[in-house]
Amino acid sequence: MAKKANTTISQNATPETPVITETTITTDSETPMIETPDAPIVVASALATLQAEAMAPKVWTDDLPKPIKMLFQASPAPDDGELTAMVENLPSAQRENFEVLIESLNPVREGFVSARADFRIPKAALYHGVGDDPARPAAAPVGSVYTADGLVLAAWDKNQARSLKIGQTFEAAIILIEETRTLKMPRDKSRPLPPDIDPDSKAPICYSLDRHRGSRYGACAACPNRPYANGKWAPDACTNDARIYFVLRGFKGIYAITVKGASMKKAVQVIQRQKGRPWDVWYDLGVAEEKNELGRWFSLTATPHATDDAPQGEQTTPEERGVFRTLSRTVLHESYLPDLQRIYLAAEQPKEASGSGAADMTALLAAASAAPDYSKNNL
Repeated sequence: MAKKANTTISQNATPETPVITETTITTDSETPMIETPDAPIVVASALATLQAEAMAPKVWTDDLPKPIKMLFQASPAPDDGELTAMVENLPSAQRENFEVLIESLNPVREGFVSARADFRIPKAALYHGVGDDPARPAAAPVGSVYTADGLVLAAWDKNQARSLKIGQTFEAAIILIEETRTLKMPRDKSRPLPPDIDPDSKAPICYSLDRHRGSRYGACAACPNRPYANGKWAPDACTNDARIYFVLRGFKGIYAITVKGASMKKAVQVIQRQKGRPWDVWYDLGVAEEKNELGRWFSLTATPHATDDAPQGEQTTPEERGVFRTLSRTVLHESYLPDLQRIYLAAEQPKEASGSGAADMTALLAAASAAPDYSKNNL
């Protein structure tokens, strides 16, 4: 008679972390036992593997969505010297521009005493004609894309673009797109806020870098503030947005811009539909005017850069693609990953989100007051 191992797994186990509570050996009178010298070793090895997996300590990355786990596996952090080696393959003019670019991002600068050593990329933004962003250049017209280091990259109005000696679009390579989510201050000023939130602050109440886990309220799927939670748009609900990292053609700058609304269709989805990796093709990024009964604003547009030889979009060179892929992995691991980790570690004790009377507001506010606000870590 053959013997077989029966393993009892706890009902609290998950497919990724089974908890073995009991292992017994039973006999099967109808199945002949195949005597092989390796069989006991194979069974013991399999059981040892299951037990090791069950006993492995839980880490924060266990809770990441599977596609993001796979992306980190497919895009490991660059090795020391890898980016330098890729840059050496560029033409001399591009190589010199890149060296200037990287130096501008170096947190260690002569004349400045600071312990900051994190990898930060300057932001770019659309100017809708409102707001008091101190980083916006004085010359930036309404309907323009500007950068925190003083550039105006494109202007919607062709006359303003001509006077600034810039175009209505600019060429860039996209190195990373993050699908994010933001819960901003409510338009309804009577709506209660967590007690640690300054009502005059412009920082978001909660934000998510993966649309799966929020910085304040934990799991997005259980949050009544999530987009279309009640099957329709709500003005004070969380908003799906995206952060786009791009490199100006010629390696003259690298920036991150956060977009939402019409920009999702006119820029993000256009890039996502393109075959291959986003940095395989140069894009013309520009500005579109949007209007409705509430007013006027602007959105970001993206179009593959067409030429006579490449009407579907001009390809980047192999040398450029090597640098772009290494930069993408650098941003992924040195900018995105630390912020994502902070959110997941802060959300180990999820706070109940404020909904339409669904929660005890007193308990909600007390719980929210204990939640750290990591919103200023956003790029």
